[in-house]
Amino acid sequence: MKRRPRVDQIDLAPSLALLLGFPIPFGSLGKVIPELFFTGDDWLSRYRSLNEALFVNAVQVLEYLREYRVKAGVGLDEALLKEFFNTVQNAYQNLDAIERDSNSNDAAKLEQHKKVFR
Repeated sequence: MKRRPRVDQIDLAPSLALLLGFPIPFGSLGKVIPELFFTGDDWLSRYRSLNEALFVNAVQVLEYLREYRVKAGVGLDEALLKEFFNTVQNAYQNLDAIERDSNSNDAAKLEQHKKVFR
């Protein structure tokens, strides 16, 4: 009997929202369930789909943390939040640039997507 992967309840809201085409609910701090977004006809399209979902998820959590920091007056370091956002945004922009590069083959694109996912 194959063992099913464990899924935390907190991860259902962001995953289902994106699968249904809705934005992730603002107060949802879960992470998308990778297996649900690792879809497509080939490895490259699978990683594209997964990385898109992870990017949307990361931005949503960052926005929540920023809002929480302001409203609750807690000592979340804005520089750290900004660094996190910049890291996520740079990774996504690098993927976009590689996708647009006509000299880059699918194998190179796939390697970059795998690198970002790690």
